[in-house]
Amino acid sequence: MTLEEYEKVLEERRKALQALKTEERKVDTKVFESMQQLSNKKDNDDIFIKLVRFMTLCFHYFCL
Repeated sequence: MTLEEYEKVLEERRKALQALKTEERKVDTKVFESMQQLSNKKDNDDIFIKLVRFMTLCFHYFCL
């Protein structure tokens, strides 16, 4: 394969890749309407705060 042939193949691949990138993908949002939220960020924050408090207590109890 010559350099010119290689550059031609490379250019064709670039064009094909660019065509894929500019193509819009449409999503039907109705599919997501029936989904339910599994957890609430507030709930996760509360659990994290309790965990940090517990770990702090354990640290003070065992290390001090």
